[in-house]
Amino acid sequence: MESHEKQSSSAAMALELCHLQSHFQVAIRKLHSEPTIISSISEQGVLTSAERFDIYRASIIGNHIKALRELYCVCDKLVGPDFFTAMAELFVVNTESDSSDLGEYGSEFPNFISHFPPAQSLAYLADVARLEWCWHLAYTGPEIKFAADDIKRATEELGDSVIFYLATNLYLLRSQHPIHRIWEVNQEDASGEEVVDLALGGVCLLIWRPELDVHIQILTQDEWELLTSIAKGLNLGTICQELAHLDIALILPQWFQKGWLTH
Repeated sequence: MESHEKQSSSAAMALELCHLQSHFQVAIRKLHSEPTIISSISEQGVLTSAERFDIYRASIIGNHIKALRELYCVCDKLVGPDFFTAMAELFVVNTESDSSDLGEYGSEFPNFISHFPPAQSLAYLADVARLEWCWHLAYTGPEIKFAADDIKRATEELGDSVIFYLATNLYLLRSQHPIHRIWEVNQEDASGEEVVDLALGGVCLLIWRPELDVHIQILTQDEWELLTSIAKGLNLGTICQELAHLDIALILPQWFQKGWLTH
């Protein structure tokens, strides 16, 4: 009987702790301190519970903003540190992290920017952020290997039903703005013309890392259509029918050699 009571008591304490931790995480992301959370913090030293909580909260929020600034450094440069800090803080207080690794935080920041009213005057900013996120994924992800896959054997065995796949850690991005040039001129080692003519229009990009360096490659419209068809999971026969104007038999082996495709 006593053992059962101890187990019940331990379970209740664990549930209470879990409930408190959940509320604590929510309170950290609020702009004002929560009285129920403050009351659960013991008084120690010269600081009040509210002051101790605010210091901890500022540290957590600050670390997340710092991580976003390092990841989206071009966006930070484009809008300035004060604007970026204000924008990033609003994002942080409204977006929980799914990982303890700050390097994995911020995937939704580009979408946040696209709906952030003060940033609407910079129509290209959200797409620049998307480019920076793809670059980050390519840089931190696995290196793309030059494929040794036998495309000839695959097509001989499966014929038109064969399905090819984009290599892991390869990303496609399309924008109505010349975001590749905006990204280029805002790099630390950039030289030459710093002004980007927005009249250059849109661009289709492929972001990948074959070795140590991340590559940002401009795609033709034909290349974009073929790569997106592959990304949709269409089989070879369907792709050949839909893109009959392309010499797919010539293009695919070249992409396999680059490591862009697998099967």
